[in-house]
Amino acid sequence: MLAAFAALAPAAMAADETTQDRPPQTERAAEPPQPRSTPSRPPTLVRAGDRVRAVARVGGVEAVVIAIAEQSGSAQQVIRVVNPDSRRAIRARVVAPGEVEVVNGR
Repeated sequence: MLAAFAALAPAAMAADETTQDRPPQTERAAEPPQPRSTPSRPPTLVRAGDRVRAVARVGGVEAVVIAIAEQSGSAQQVIRVVNPDSRRAIRARVVAPGEVEVVNGR
């Protein structure tokens, strides 16, 4: 049994000598996995098909009409709405849930 140990000892010493030539390895703590970065979308305030309150302001005059949203939209997005009486399409900015403000399309 001592012969087996003696036979291993030179190999073990040789392994120690080779590790002395290398800089010591530092152990790194395992980093916790990072959550996936998913772009968050602003909430949809108006959905296509919704009846919306469309407000048009010109000077000091304000006109309000009920329109139908043809597109869905979040706050400050410009969407297309239709006046159901005249069937005229209007561009409007989403300002609140169920409410849009008519924009000048020039």
